[in-house]
Amino acid sequence: MTTFDEAAAFVTGMGAATEWRFLEGFRVWLASRSDLGANIAWQVLVIRIAYPGESNDFWVAASHGESGEAITVLFDEFNSYLKDWGARNAE
Repeated sequence: MTTFDEAAAFVTGMGAATEWRFLEGFRVWLASRSDLGANIAWQVLVIRIAYPGESNDFWVAASHGESGEAITVLFDEFNSYLKDWGARNAE
């Protein structure tokens, strides 16, 4: 995967393959961690977390779509989400 769009498509595909259980709660979890609002798509939330100083969602996503940094943030955040999910469900 060389672009954020490819990485997001991969994660979305995993979600579709598991009847969306794989991504269940990920957007809400990102929104609560970032204070950016629960009405924003998870892909945009990840971009905004990766580039917090930029304000326009559409242009931030478009201008950083090729960024390896955004891909790293996506998988780091998703890893943290899965760890939190596992800890909550192990109790």
